[in-house]
Amino acid sequence: MIVNWSIRDIDVRARTFEEWLDAPVDCTSRDPRFEIRRATPSDFERIFDLVDTVFDMRRGRAAYEWLYRANPSGLARCWLVLERCSGALVATQCRFPWPMAYGNERIEGEFGGDLATLPRFQRQGLYQLRTEISESHPAQRRIVVLSAPNVKSRGAVKKLGRQNTILGPLPFARMPLDFEKVFDSWSWPRDASRTVGAAANKVFGFWQSMALSSADGIRIEELERFDSDIDALTYRCMMTPKFWCPHEAEFLNWRYLQHPLNSYVAQAAFVGDEVRGYSVVKIDKKSATLMEFVASEEQPRLAAALLHAAIGLARDAGCQTLAFFATPSWRFWGLFRRSGFINRSSEIYLTARCPDRADVSQEENWQLLPGDRDVG
Repeated sequence: MIVNWSIRDIDVRARTFEEWLDAPVDCTSRDPRFEIRRATPSDFERIFDLVDTVFDMRRGRAAYEWLYRANPSGLARCWLVLERCSGALVATQCRFPWPMAYGNERIEGEFGGDLATLPRFQRQGLYQLRTEISESHPAQRRIVVLSAPNVKSRGAVKKLGRQNTILGPLPFARMPLDFEKVFDSWSWPRDASRTVGAAANKVFGFWQSMALSSADGIRIEELERFDSDIDALTYRCMMTPKFWCPHEAEFLNWRYLQHPLNSYVAQAAFVGDEVRGYSVVKIDKKSATLMEFVASEEQPRLAAALLHAAIGLARDAGCQTLAFFATPSWRFWGLFRRSGFINRSSEIYLTARCPDRADVSQEENWQLLPGDRDVG
């Protein structure tokens, strides 16, 4: 149990959206063509339309409302770039309040996303202009900002001279779940795929059941909701000496079980009536991702049983592979590799920045899992 966690919580959560919105910012746009300001909730609809237009997609209003308004950590904090002559919204930068901690101390965190600029306004320096103003906000010196930049965004980060804020590529591994389907995807002859795949599935399944054998008295059940009693388990099993993301029950319910689009399944490992571990798996057609894995290192057989159940869940859902990534310090990498996860080439990158914390951009100071990265 973490002492005084709730007291530290109060200090952080008191810094509300309204305080962020009203804080004085001295920096103004250097380009007279554009006005740059903070968004109010009444601006969100315009942001949704801009993001859909720029990325040629229809996320859907339910998903936007979930992400921008329903987050238990707070409303989305967005900066707008407006063309003065027309009043049109031409670019946006959004950050979503995100649970973060340094050891047993709650710290302020945000996750960056929905960075969008209309094509005809790209390559005009708006990224740098918007960044200068947003980072002049007094709160930004103390807030840890994580983001998951694509190739283009990583290039922009480097142009700003901030390549040292890039973490990664992070270790990535994938487990084959159905060799018959894997061989089919390799364009093997159908008969060979069936014969060799069935044999491989049988051998792999037997080896996996031996590697992940569990103790008596452990039962795995699907969770329809996370209860706040689980928070103490999360703190005890996930806390690290430096940076990590404490996912409490309220956040877990919003993040996974209330998601309007994606399919997530949560499982818990019980000993008697007590939850001793839990996992969350994302099911996405033929692939699955292990998003959360919480168990004690002091109970290796329970951790093995929990992992075995997560693998079985993904396999029963018809997925061909189960993916996972984590920072190198992740305490269960050994178990995962023994269970059949195979290291693959990684394109998993994050950026981490906080002017008041020089050690935030060092990969070895972080514990990060898939659930800490995928915001939408």
